[in-house]
Amino acid sequence: MFGTIMVTLWNLAEMSQEEQAIWARQEIEQLRGDGGRAAAGPVERRVARGCGRSGGELKHTTVAGRIKDLRAILAQLQDHQALDGRFFIVGSSLGGYVTVFVAPEMPQVMATALWATPAHLRDLAGRREALMAYGIGASFFQELAVGTFAEAPRGLSHCLIIHGERDELVPSSHARALYEWANEPKALEILPGADHRLTNPADRERAMHLTTAWFTRHL
Repeated sequence: MFGTIMVTLWNLAEMSQEEQAIWARQEIEQLRGDGGRAAAGPVERRVARGCGRSGGELKHTTVAGRIKDLRAILAQLQDHQALDGRFFIVGSSLGGYVTVFVAPEMPQVMATALWATPAHLRDLAGRREALMAYGIGASFFQELAVGTFAEAPRGLSHCLIIHGERDELVPSSHARALYEWANEPKALEILPGADHRLTNPADRERAMHLTTAWFTRHL
């Protein structure tokens, strides 16, 4: 449930469309190499605090904290001399949820791909004991009780939503809600039989192919 974010950074002004597509494919391949947990880009690697190889502890995770982290990453990198200022974001699970909040306010984000992303977090309050055993701390549930980030905002555009039909953590109804709330251009892909982590290699390959094609389309 507490997936991370891949920020893909681009400097493609001198590349042909074919070369751009190859680069996109290489970047999405990073998701497979890290089991979908780490964030990747041609210049830097970024993960949400408390996940993968990031710093911090999962017990301190909040939606507000992850939103702050993503904003800081984009702000730090937008003027990097090796980049042309365009970003593509792949967010999985809670990483995708955070992306829905941040991407609309950042015009340099050209497109997003949301994998196994919840449309709301309201049902998590009833799973407090299990999530705390997983490592989630009290601060997350305090934030949830306030309700500020309990539901994803409307209006995200240029978004691809990918979801497993048999996601055991986030039902596919969440993907359909995100799609309904999004603005065009948008796309929804429900992968038949796929679980939350896309553990079947064929499902992950399909998700990577769809994501690569989506980003290439919006270069």
